[in-house]
Amino acid sequence: MLNKCCCCIPLRAGVFIISLLSLVREDCQFKHTSLTFAALHSIAHGVNMTVPFYVFIAISSVLVLFSIFGLVGAMAQKRGFVQAFRVMYWIYTILAFIATFAVYIALLVKRADVQSACVIEMMNDSSNSNSLPADASYADLCSRATTITLAIYFACAVSAYATRLKPSYQHHPLRDLEDFPQTSYKSAVY
Repeated sequence: MLNKCCCCIPLRAGVFIISLLSLVREDCQFKHTSLTFAALHSIAHGVNMTVPFYVFIAISSVLVLFSIFGLVGAMAQKRGFVQAFRVMYWIYTILAFIATFAVYIALLVKRADVQSACVIEMMNDSSNSNSLPADASYADLCSRATTITLAIYFACAVSAYATRLKPSYQHHPLRDLEDFPQTSYKSAVY
């Protein structure tokens, strides 16, 4: 069981930082996708990109909302908010894991088509002298694998914090026994 996040940060502060980073990431992705929608549409070569665009916008909006839940839950120590953020973060992490490796499997299967499309694109755009090194795909794969490993670790940290927060019905303040006098029955028993 995790006691600290990243070996030195208390779990509560770690969950706050994780939810803040998640909020910033989703906000940046939301803005980037919104600004580059026209460019994505022109790259698609006639494929209608409006449905995937709006699906992505909806998913990003939900992730931003749950990241705010994580922030509020970590600040106010609210178990329900942290639990909601935990579930969302695990779902996001698992989907990112599946999507990343599905894309790489699809690229391996259609390797010849991708390479020929890249060659045609480079020949059409002769003014662009930037070419990717041969090992760029391996570096990208390692980068994504590291990112997913960190996401799994962060999801475990959020889960550890969520399990340490007790349900709200268990947090009853202690009563002062002098405020509640004993009945004659209890005094006779003692």
